Amino acid sequence: MKKTWITARKAVTCISGAGCLTIGICLIAQIFCRTFFGVSLSWSEEIAQCGMIFMVFLALAEVEANNEHLTVEVLFSIFPKLARPMTIIGKVLTIVYSAIIIYSGTLMLPYIQKTLAKASKFPIRFLYYAIIVGTAFWMIQCVINLVSAIKDRGNET
Repeated sequence: MKKTWITARKAVTCISGAGCLTIGICLIAQIFCRTFFGVSLSWSEEIAQCGMIFMVFLALAEVEANNEHLTVEVLFSIFPKLARPMTIIGKVLTIVYSAIIIYSGTLMLPYIQKTLAKASKFPIRFLYYAIIVGTAFWMIQCVINLVSAIKDRGNET
């Protein structure tokens, strides 16, 4: 089961990497066309924004798996005995927050099914799919990390 989860998480992260490549390609195309042809591409900014959304949301689980999310280290240094409880509370709040994102994203899906970006005609529903899937993976990984943090806490006492 763990191996399947890691494989699925890595696959989603690869799609995130494709979003990063898309951003780079769009920026290079825009610079090239403006410099050499004197024209601006109307679609490149929209596609780069879509790539950014894909990149961020689909990489959340991988970042969570490696505990690389931003933390307020000063609180851990001021209150070292509260580091674990603060971590556990943070994980619980992250799970609640991700549940809200998934819920609100699924509520929006029926309304944006046929919506297209203005210049590129990119279907907006794919952005919502990426947000929902990426956040669901993030939530699952956060639950895994929460269980691990609770088990580690039990081993220390």
